[in-house]
Amino acid sequence: MTRGRYLGRGTARTITILPDGTVLTDRAAQKVRVGERGAAGVRARLVALRARPLPEMVAEYARAGMDLTPGEWLELALAQIGARRVRHRGCHRFAWPVGDRGWRRRCPIGLVELPFPLATDPAVTL
Repeated sequence: MTRGRYLGRGTARTITILPDGTVLTDRAAQKVRVGERGAAGVRARLVALRARPLPEMVAEYARAGMDLTPGEWLELALAQIGARRVRHRGCHRFAWPVGDRGWRRRCPIGLVELPFPLATDPAVTL
């Protein structure tokens, strides 16, 4: 029998869904906020979805005598493109014991095995 053991859900979190159906991960958003390596790719991805480029908005804010941080630009860009924040209940976790049949039968997993989920999750938009 190759049935995995269902161990419940991972960490619940809120995710950002972009208009093209992809997810903007928390790590990608943090790269933009802090200006880490890889931030240019994330900014280019948002500009491709019709967000105004960061240098253009920084110049506009400077003309008005205000500062615009990359984090503020990110929030404005997500609002411009119509990104949605959705509550994700956590990914399902499974474990498969390895080894011969006798070992698989008595293999300790370390977490309580739960019954398999039968219903789909409802979509929850924030």
